[in-house]
This record gives sequence, C-alpha cells and structure tokens, in this order.
Amino acid sequence: MKHTLCAVLSSVALCLSQFGVAAEQSATPLAQAPVDHYDFASMQRGAKMFVNYCQGCHSLKYMRYSRLASDLGIPDQIAQANLAFGNKLFAGMTSAMNSDQARAWFNQAVSPDLSVIARSRGADWLYAFLRSFYRDPEASTGWNNTQFVNTSMPNVLHSLQGTYVYDEAGELIKVGDGTLSIAQFDTTVADLVNFLVYAAEPARNTRVRIGFGVMIFLAVLLGIVYMMYREYWKDIK
Repeated sequence: MKHTLCAVLSSVALCLSQFGVAAEQSATPLAQAPVDHYDFASMQRGAKMFVNYCQGCHSLKYMRYSRLASDLGIPDQIAQANLAFGNKLFAGMTSAMNSDQARAWFNQAVSPDLSVIARSRGADWLYAFLRSFYRDPEASTGWNNTQFVNTSMPNVLHSLQGTYVYDEAGELIKVGDGTLSIAQFDTTVADLVNFLVYAAEPARNTRVRIGFGVMIFLAVLLGIVYMMYREYWKDIK
C-alpha cells in the first residue's frame, strides 16, 4: 500500500512538473501557422517536401500513398512516379532508416514517426521549430534549435533556408543564403506543416462535412417537431 501511494504521488508530481514546463513554454506566443484544410495545392507541395526532405528519417506509418493521392487529388501515375518511387502505391509511407542506424547517426536518438506529430505538438509549434535552426559547433549534428534546444535533428532544410548563427552579442544573424528568400522559405515550411496537419487526421474534412450535414438535419427536424407540437396542442388551453 505504501509503495502504491508513493507511486501515485510520484506520478502526480511528474504531471504537475510537466504542466509547469508546458505553461512556461506557452508563455512565449508562437507565430500562427497558416494552415488551410482545403488548400490541396499547398498539401501537395507539402507531400513533395516530406518525401524529399523528411522521409529519409521519419515515417508516416498510418498513411498510404494511395490514400494521400486520393485525398489530395493527385493522379496515381504522378503519385507513383514522384512520391512512392519504387514502393507500391498502396504501401505505407515508411522510412528506410531503421532504429539502429538512427541511434548511431543522431546521438542515440530514434527518429519519431510523424503520423500524429501535428496533433501532439501543434501546427504552430511545428511551424516555429522548422524555422528556428542555427549552426552550433558544440552540437553532435552541428545544428541546434531555439524552439527545441539540443534537438538531435539536423537542419535538413538549410540548403533552402540558409545558415544562421549567434554572434558575440547573442543575436541570431544570417551568415549564408539558401536557395529561397525568407518569405519563400516560410511559405515552403507552411506547405509542409499543412501536409502534416492533414496526415494527422486525413478524415478531418469528411468529419466536418458530415457534422454540418447532421446539424442541418437536426435543425430541420426540430422545426418539424415544433410544428407538430403546436398542431397537437393548439386546442388545449
């Protein structure tokens, strides 16, 4: 009984400490990610970004190429050639890198599956994280992140974004250009986040559409029931 009580108290203390950390982190407002659940062109570009820059390390194990193509309006031939590559179209979007390789390359850290990362972390957090890398010679990968300090993930988008470092005054400055301007890079990251938001809940638009249909049906039914009520009770004083 004593051990059980200690375990419960330890769990409560851990939850409270995590809540405190979350509250402290949320004190700094994040820039709102420009997510649009109906911008399929943005999600298509984001899918291309994920396959080319993220899938080498990260998987979307609950997503199939065929489902992605169907939902985002991508013809099967284009999805096969530009997204699935050598995989079957109905295959899951898994990474070729295994956990042992990840530990060896990324300081014993395993690259997480990103199927629900947009729901667990939030779109705004992802948008901030992907735009917050800087060069850090003391980090194992040579990169660090102001949003997620001491992350094991390198800046895979640095060729697009350019390179940032901290100067002697502690200011983050840009020292190397990428292939995209700041505005273009922000748009590219927004497309990737938009795709990850879709991947976290592919049925979201269908759920919303059905929900609106149900609400309209209930409103019509309420009107009919009210008219029946008045008709049945009109002669009763």
